[in-house]
Amino acid sequence: MLNAIKNLFSGRTTVQKTLNGRICTYHYTGKPAFFDPVQMLTDFNFRYQDKQVQRLPYRFQSDPILGLVSLPADSENPAVTCRLNFNKKVLEVNRFVFKISSSPASHYRFYYDGEEILRFTRIYQMASYHQNLGLKLASVHKDNLDLSRSQWSWENEGGKVLFLENFGYPQLWDIRNINHIKNMIS
Repeated sequence: MLNAIKNLFSGRTTVQKTLNGRICTYHYTGKPAFFDPVQMLTDFNFRYQDKQVQRLPYRFQSDPILGLVSLPADSENPAVTCRLNFNKKVLEVNRFVFKISSSPASHYRFYYDGEEILRFTRIYQMASYHQNLGLKLASVHKDNLDLSRSQWSWENEGGKVLFLENFGYPQLWDIRNINHIKNMIS
């Protein structure tokens, strides 16, 4: 009842959907965008394991994305929040909608058991952005980027991964620890 009153005053709508046998609760304003967070992680993991991915060392001293892409601020409200029980813990994903230059983009923040585990950004209608961003990231440490590929992964031994791919649109996965993701979906 309390959530219904909060939603009434905030203008947010709550909907439950069953996706792949899991009950997902979505809170949103405006037009909804329903997504399956577990399927997103599973699909990512499949593409990440591809032998065509160029693997590079993650040697960034600070977040390399901050200076290259203006992402929504932590204080901004997401357009959609999805919550579900997964492996006896709560998986929550916040989806933000914004623009990079004049192109629409979406940005997702994944929290598992209250801890942020990854950020994912998809940029629509900007195919050239993928290669340009890859070159900018590679230039920080003079990495030799293989431009014949469309998937690059900067990784360190602690599990930190920055995965850039062109999967129809440029997509950037900023993962705190890849081992947590693998354990979650295995």
